[in-house]
Amino acid sequence: ANYDPLLTDTSDIKVIRGDPENPLVIHCDLDDILERGLTRDNIQIRENDIVFLTPSWVGHMTLFVKKLAAPIKPLTDLITSANNMVSIGTSFGEETAGVKGFGGNNFGN
Repeated sequence: ANYDPLLTDTSDIKVIRGDPENPLVIHCDLDDILERGLTRDNIQIRENDIVFLTPSWVGHMTLFVKKLAAPIKPLTDLITSANNMVSIGTSFGEETAGVKGFGGNNFGN
């Protein structure tokens, strides 16, 4: 499983199993397993189990900033795309290492 320990509260992982109306929720402390060798929370994951990783305070802040910046993301994407197009366009006409032509490949000379 891929997780970011900075964004995840690894001391409070929930494994949810069973039927949707009355599920069994098992709390696991991954820190105890990995750092202290305590295996009481080391359960066998079964098919159809749901592993829920709760965010840490850093994760909550990251989600908050991401939601806060969501309205300006399309604008920043547009500016970045425009800058990339200008960079690509100018790279075809620039002189490279003293060689004139199409992208420094000496085409058209």
